[in-house]
Amino acid sequence: MLTACGANHNSIYRYQPLVNGKSLTLIDAKQRAIIQSGTKTCTEPPPDVFSVYAQSLAASGKVSKSTDPTSLGVEGSLAYSSSEQGATISRTQAFNLLALQTYYNCLSSLNGDAGRLDAPIDRARLQRMMVSILAIEQLTGALRPPVVVIGASGSSGSAAAGEAVVAIDKAFTSAQTAKSQLNEATAKRGKLDDADPKCTSLAASVAAGTVLTGDDQKKRADCAAADALVASTTANSSDATAHYEALKSASGGGNSNTAQTGVIDAKVIAAIVRDEETVRQVTGAVQKIVADNMQQDETKFFCIRLLGDPDTQRTVATQQARVSSDSLTAQCSSFLMASVAYEQDKVFGAMSPDARQEFELQKNRTLGALRSAQDSAFAGYRVMVQDDTTRAIVQAKVAAKIDRIIATNSLIPPILAQLELLRGATNDSSARAVFQELPGYIQQLLAR
Repeated sequence: MLTACGANHNSIYRYQPLVNGKSLTLIDAKQRAIIQSGTKTCTEPPPDVFSVYAQSLAASGKVSKSTDPTSLGVEGSLAYSSSEQGATISRTQAFNLLALQTYYNCLSSLNGDAGRLDAPIDRARLQRMMVSILAIEQLTGALRPPVVVIGASGSSGSAAAGEAVVAIDKAFTSAQTAKSQLNEATAKRGKLDDADPKCTSLAASVAAGTVLTGDDQKKRADCAAADALVASTTANSSDATAHYEALKSASGGGNSNTAQTGVIDAKVIAAIVRDEETVRQVTGAVQKIVADNMQQDETKFFCIRLLGDPDTQRTVATQQARVSSDSLTAQCSSFLMASVAYEQDKVFGAMSPDARQEFELQKNRTLGALRSAQDSAFAGYRVMVQDDTTRAIVQAKVAAKIDRIIATNSLIPPILAQLELLRGATNDSSARAVFQELPGYIQQLLAR
């Protein structure tokens, strides 16, 4: 129960405020970023991995008293174990591509690299690409990376207090014994030099190549044996003392720690093998899908972005009538209008005769209402720009009204061209003809 919340220590949740109202949040599994800037938020796709964490703790204690009033037995034990296992999540190429592309598009917008029209255009491209990828995967069989499962376990605990005391006592006894043996060997070596201090000189003679005989040979053998005993007992004493000090330090006053870590086990689950013959059979269909997707006309997207760009709109408004009919903005405007008309004709062509007749009826009613509104708007405009006495059109009034509309609105080249034609109209019939070609909201502006 005490360790039930320990998994929180293995989880990842990091919140970091950034400048200008932005923030960054990292969450599981195992780590995922959430980036926020004002009212905009971008969430990283979930990682292709998950993990399971488990841990347990067990403790026990015992106090016993014997017949000896000065003897008190105390035992205790503590055991802790933890384990964590991770596995990858197999996802298709389509999922990974679409998830990452959506995230990167969001980051691009967050960084100010995209305008207000880029997001819907990117979504349209993404939808088109999604259909192609899904169709290819359905035909060829989705390729998925192999699933990898990695497991690890570990445990640690403390031995009973009595066992720890016994282990330390044995280590202390061994250290004292080794020290005593070292003292005895050192004393024996000293006695050899005290009786006849020739050990050093005999060792030098042997090193120089002298062959010893008689008492010198026996003396040299005794000295060598004494030196070897001192060396071995010195090493034993150092090792025993170090072992005792290590046990005493690790026990924390009587407890010896033990630790065990399990071996990491990795298991790979193989992906499903594709049927190569099936892939060959659908190669033609896949090639057609890819070709159709890559040959999509991006002109509409380009023109929509160009005409919707605030800088382009300001430039067009500034140039006014000086925008030529062969300029890029004028060409895009004409292209989009022609595209709308083409799509409209396709929709009408697919209608049944009854549906087309009903549409024409509603169209005529609508056109009648529009003509009535246009006549009313033109009458209002005519009053605004005429001479109060002669009722003739005053070009100065026409120019002032048109200039004010151009200065306060973002207009595309075809509308600017129509306004310039209206500026030059000198009689009612020509002015009315041009006026009726203008959008309804421009007509309303002219009538105010």
